[in-house]
Amino acid sequence: MPRKRPFFRSAAIYEFNARLFINPYARTRDGVRTGMAVLATASKDDPRDIGLKLLAMLDKCKDNIPDDYDRGPSPALAVIVKEAKLRSWSAFQKKAISVGVFQETNGNQIDITPLRRVGGGSTHIDEKIRHCGLDPIEIGTTVLAAMAESE
Repeated sequence: MPRKRPFFRSAAIYEFNARLFINPYARTRDGVRTGMAVLATASKDDPRDIGLKLLAMLDKCKDNIPDDYDRGPSPALAVIVKEAKLRSWSAFQKKAISVGVFQETNGNQIDITPLRRVGGGSTHIDEKIRHCGLDPIEIGTTVLAAMAESE
């Protein structure tokens, strides 16, 4: 039986219309990462608030959830689209820039990677990955710097 890969707490942070949307991820029993139907928003003007909200969202990450990803559109996408006051995920994604966030469970470092839009999705810009500790101001400042390098 193959060994299960370690669980990493993770989130996506999107910038849309000068607001940040912070969406945590869960891992299903099959090992599929899926966005969760919870969301925090923050202003780009307050790095400490960004850091605190990201830490709170990472605390919500779950492992080994039921495999219900075949139910249709992701509930996580619906939460983001509703908060952005749009009609579709594609309208949001065309204008939003984003970063990916990973943290080892109980780890003391957070990895924040700018993303590049590719077709209908995105890919990590690995050569621009940034690392920070758990201080909320440092996290917020690192998120904003990574966001500035997203494409």
